[in-house]
Order: sequence, then C-alpha cells, then structure tokens
Amino acid sequence: MVGLIIGIVSVALIGVVFLWVSAIDYMKENYPDYKGEDLFGEEPLDESNSEIKFEDVFNEEKKENLKKFISEHKKNIEKD
Repeated sequence: MVGLIIGIVSVALIGVVFLWVSAIDYMKENYPDYKGEDLFGEEPLDESNSEIKFEDVFNEEKKENLKKFISEHKKNIEKD
C-alpha cells in the first residue's frame, strides 16, 4: 500500500517537473530577453540613488535627496 502511494506521488511529481521545465524552455525560446522583473507589478528602484551611507545624513544635498527618496518609496519601507 505504501509502495502504491509512493508510486502515485512519484508519477505526479515527475509530471509537474516535466511541465515546469517545458514552460521554462518555452519562455527561454520565445521570450529570450524576459527577466521576470515585472512579475509582481513592482517598479524597479533607481539603484543609483538607493544606496544610503552614514555620511549622507550630514550632507545637505544628499539629505534632501534621501528625504525625497523616502517619501516616494514609503510603501517599500517597513518600520521596525
């Protein structure tokens, strides 16, 4: 009985893996430049402005940019 259950699960798992690999291959062949960055509907952040250093807090120009960045991306910033 246990062997039958293991066999059924194994066949189902092999089927799922086959479909998954087929889908990956299909995407690679038909959409080679797709990176999946829009998968969850998030807009990519401007990475040139996203790195925050301690000394930026004391630089007035960078402090204003930091305030602007935080106000624009409040939904992405979690409170501790």
